[in-house]
Amino acid sequence: ALVLSLAQVFTPTAARATSTTAEPMPQQCSDYMILDDPTRTVYYGPEMYCDVYDIATKSPDWQGPAWYRMLPPAGIMMPQKTPGRQRCGTGMAGWLDGQHPEIQFQTTVNARVCFDIDFGPDSNCFQESTTNITNCGQFYVYQLQDTPYCDARYCSYDPVELNMDEVEEKLTGKSLL
Repeated sequence: ALVLSLAQVFTPTAARATSTTAEPMPQQCSDYMILDDPTRTVYYGPEMYCDVYDIATKSPDWQGPAWYRMLPPAGIMMPQKTPGRQRCGTGMAGWLDGQHPEIQFQTTVNARVCFDIDFGPDSNCFQESTTNITNCGQFYVYQLQDTPYCDARYCSYDPVELNMDEVEEKLTGKSLL
């Protein structure tokens, strides 16, 4: 026998079927490695660090392919413009050629990461790799692989502290715009 309450009878079907649920937090928002080496920032000049796990010049904070969160003093996110070559404590600075996901718990799949070697006008993406990026609400996490070359490294910066155009002007005396 079907028994309905008065509330069920007088509540429109659409209202009964609709419910609000929060997106579940992806595992990578609580299970990640940390990139916080101060030489990783876009302001830092050349070194020979690289994000390759089994090599002598491995970055101090690199632990091999994994999900990573960027933290100060390195910065909090990957720059979306090239910082130029020989920045971030490496020869080939890694930067995100695209946008970070804007919606909480949204993941961008196969985002393009470029490595700038600055051999000419078209070399700011001399080498590339892909990454997945998740917006964890207050921060981003990146699923990073070993870089394609040892003289390459993922860069970081803090957009609250500096604007990438200001970095370019400070380093070279000319604007990116």
